[in-house]
Amino acid sequence: MIQEFIKPISLNDYHITVIDHINQLLTKISIGDVREHFNCNLSQFDSVVMTKKTHKAIKSTKQYKPAKSTIIVTDTPSGVDANRVISYSDYSTLSCKFANPRLCTDLFIDKIELTIPLDKDEAKKLYKGLFNDKKVYKRVKFKKHSNPRAVKYFHSFIVTTKQFGSLHLMLNPVSGKINELKVTYNPSNYNPKDIKVLTKKLKKLCGHNYAERITTTNITRFDVTFDSDGYLAENVRFNIDKSSHFKTYISPDGTIESVISGADGSKRAQFYDKTAERLNKGIAVDPNIVNTRFEMTIRPHNLTKVKGLKFGEVTQEQNLWANLHIYDFDKLRALIGEETADWKIAKYFGIAALRRTKNNTERVKLGDLLKECRLKIDESEFNQLIQEKLSDIYKVFTNTKY
Repeated sequence: MIQEFIKPISLNDYHITVIDHINQLLTKISIGDVREHFNCNLSQFDSVVMTKKTHKAIKSTKQYKPAKSTIIVTDTPSGVDANRVISYSDYSTLSCKFANPRLCTDLFIDKIELTIPLDKDEAKKLYKGLFNDKKVYKRVKFKKHSNPRAVKYFHSFIVTTKQFGSLHLMLNPVSGKINELKVTYNPSNYNPKDIKVLTKKLKKLCGHNYAERITTTNITRFDVTFDSDGYLAENVRFNIDKSSHFKTYISPDGTIESVISGADGSKRAQFYDKTAERLNKGIAVDPNIVNTRFEMTIRPHNLTKVKGLKFGEVTQEQNLWANLHIYDFDKLRALIGEETADWKIAKYFGIAALRRTKNNTERVKLGDLLKECRLKIDESEFNQLIQEKLSDIYKVFTNTKY
């Protein structure tokens, strides 16, 4: 039961519980010890449990490195009905989504980051123009970053809209190797007029060089997303191939709200309870509804076969789908054994954590078991869908008319 891991820590203190799965030992250390003796480097630990407050406190330090597996206990109960019963569908919903993505998923890009290679003079003129806009329009906010090395830029302009997501523009990079302008927004929830104004400014600044600037723009990140029902986030067993990092967000009442495989700065996939997220934000939704969102964060420069993606290359065939493995939850649970310590590790700390507890012979057997439970994923179809979505975004920047 997950309460075994939650109980040793208090939501009001700053402690971390370190777990030794092999010897089944729990050790409690204070955040002061983590800072003084470990320099906020938890990478030497296999699994840890901490509150969201503690995680936020140590993650803000430059030296922070996560443990391989982390459980983060949120501040408040999830708000969803703990006795939700899925009676209108079944776990096969997930299998259909990944085996037939074009037919069964409504795939969209939830976030994109673009770095545009302006020259120094163009960037200075854009900065000056945006600073003047800030004086005229309340929607335009200016921010000077307190830790520019972390975000790689010294300044930001944020354009907010009530009905849509914000448009973030970063300027003045910390290194000459970084493109002068970084644009971040949500292509599924943005104000088209703001993108039109931005492209108009860029066309005026760059003149006949605009097409070349956009074509050679780097896509540094994008999030591939779709929603579905028929299963709970806690009933998804998955991992990014060759990644040892796994993170679980769980409420004090024991509801698993989000499960994440992969490192924050690299390939990452997560399944999270969209109903719980909306309730936490104060959005009125039925707490009995089960709505699970899948999201994969892809940074093309971290993909070995891609090593970077230019905006102008999105119409070409690209292998952008990260190596994701998903397992039949019921079959995996039955083969491992629901009452075993192995299942507890796999469920709360991830497949990679279970693999780390095994010797070489046991790992081979576990690998065979996992292959038997693996769901089919049509990676080629996902790559085509991603290419189509990115191409649509590219057209917004190249075909805008005035």
